[in-house]
Amino acid sequence: MKNIPKTLWEWDLESGEMLLTDQVRMLFGQSLTSAKPSYNAWIQSILPGDKVRTEQIIQTALAKKESFIVECHIFDSRGSIRKLMTQGFPVKNGDGLVKRYMGITIDVSKSNVDGQLIKAANLNCLLFFYKQPLCTIDQDGRILASNKDFEDHYSGEFSSLKGRDFHKLFRPELADGRKAKFENVFNTGKTIHFKDRCLEKEKIDKKRKENIYQISAYPVIEDDETIKSLAVFITNTNENNEAEQARIQLDKQYQTLIAASPDSIITTNLEGIISSVSDIGLEIFGTNNKAEVIGQPFSRIVYSENYRIIDEIFDVTLREGLIQNREILLKKKNNTVYSAEISAALIQDNNGEPSSYMIIIRDISQRKIIESELFHAKRLISLGEMASGIAHEIYQPINNIGLVVDKMLMRASANGWNCTSEIKVTSDKIFENIIRVQTIIDNIRSFSSTDNNYISSVVNINKSIRNALLMVSEQCKHRSIVLDFKPEQERFLVIGNIYKFEQVILNLIRNSIDALEERKQVSQSPFDMKILIRSFYDNGYVTISVEDTGVGISEHNIEYIMHPFYTTKESGKGTGLGLSISYGIIKEMNGDIRIKSTSMKGTTVVITLPKSEK
Repeated sequence: MKNIPKTLWEWDLESGEMLLTDQVRMLFGQSLTSAKPSYNAWIQSILPGDKVRTEQIIQTALAKKESFIVECHIFDSRGSIRKLMTQGFPVKNGDGLVKRYMGITIDVSKSNVDGQLIKAANLNCLLFFYKQPLCTIDQDGRILASNKDFEDHYSGEFSSLKGRDFHKLFRPELADGRKAKFENVFNTGKTIHFKDRCLEKEKIDKKRKENIYQISAYPVIEDDETIKSLAVFITNTNENNEAEQARIQLDKQYQTLIAASPDSIITTNLEGIISSVSDIGLEIFGTNNKAEVIGQPFSRIVYSENYRIIDEIFDVTLREGLIQNREILLKKKNNTVYSAEISAALIQDNNGEPSSYMIIIRDISQRKIIESELFHAKRLISLGEMASGIAHEIYQPINNIGLVVDKMLMRASANGWNCTSEIKVTSDKIFENIIRVQTIIDNIRSFSSTDNNYISSVVNINKSIRNALLMVSEQCKHRSIVLDFKPEQERFLVIGNIYKFEQVILNLIRNSIDALEERKQVSQSPFDMKILIRSFYDNGYVTISVEDTGVGISEHNIEYIMHPFYTTKESGKGTGLGLSISYGIIKEMNGDIRIKSTSMKGTTVVITLPKSEK
């Protein structure tokens, strides 16, 4: 499979079927040479001592929808015991459900076959029963004996291969290296394994074809413990049999699966340089040619203000092995910016060392538009709930204007209209109230407008908080609630949407007002009705706290308070969406929201956001 890691596999949880690359099939052994290998067949290939533990680890990870890593021993397709390390990662579908796992399997066996010996007394039996090409050679590379399979493959025009130079059967330009390897076995008594090439005549069309072989050379021990010959085992690694054809077909099916995935799949090295890309992924780059993409930095498709986020994604993946559904802004070739979710997994090499990243990209632009429409609907609901307070907020400055104008006219008439300086002072008060009305109306327009542009920008959260306070301050005065805002400094810059953050503050203030009113109804003694909002830095994060002296929230309710449609208010007084929407907005800004509460003493909501470097 071009540009796809050769140790990659995929497991469909519903059908139990597994898609395996050629290399993984060879590792998993004969039990998976059927056309449709399965999870159960893989488990059956594991040695009994490892089987129960392996399945327990995997099933526990499945239950929690988490990644897993497990080591186990199996019999490979040649009957050897191998130690495999398998990593699996959950993959979510468009509905956020885990229906499949993807992962890698690598051989971490130590070379246990090194040092294995063959007794000379056992050679004749071995030559008779072994069903792959096998011969013995002396120190000069002369063939001493061979089995029928060896003769069938390599005799050619020779009636017998005995006494022939073994090295002339294989590529002559590789002879020096091959001789050195055999000499090392004679000198050390240690087995060696390597690949070699040979030109053979095909049995049907008699054409010469180059084949690649796996060669294993074992020392043959004589009765006097000396080594006078080597047993050379030869395996054709590209033998064209039915099992090989089935594996090739499986690779094609897997390639089709990657191509049909609605998500873009990209692999990069540890420096973020792209090494492979799926067909869907090519759309991001605005090309149909993978050669134009491979070798390019992944940051090429990242929106410039989100470089820090992609660096964090790579860092977390390298450290923890997996990161899922991290929101980021990407850009296409035409510089169109769109929202995406990135999931990334760390791929390790045969030595268990980090080697590359596999990145899955999902375009969530349409989802963001739907969320934006939901936020707009919620803002309109908020306006309806605040209508009476807003009307009073506007009525007061208009009433002030009327009183000031009336007073000005009375004094002007009494003084024969000879009071220019006093008229100037009074008119300033009039314009001050007019500007106040304009500000309130502008805030209402902005707050109620449809926010189709979900792209985040640099926001001064103090400004957003003050905008929210303008719309509820009169409502708080009417209810004898002290509403206070204490910023530690004038500017706290974060990345987000000013109107969405304004929605969060309004939701929290409205909850505080309801909590204060509820405590007022049930309290037997007077108390200070206060809402205090603060903004400050804490451990390098912009922090906002909204604190009230209301009725509080029970420990049981705090556990569920962020869930959609969960409300502690009386029927008809709450939708159960306010805190859920607020939580979503804060998470979208890569922040966190925590709630601390004491019954009949009050509640504090603490929001932490990463600061903007601008």
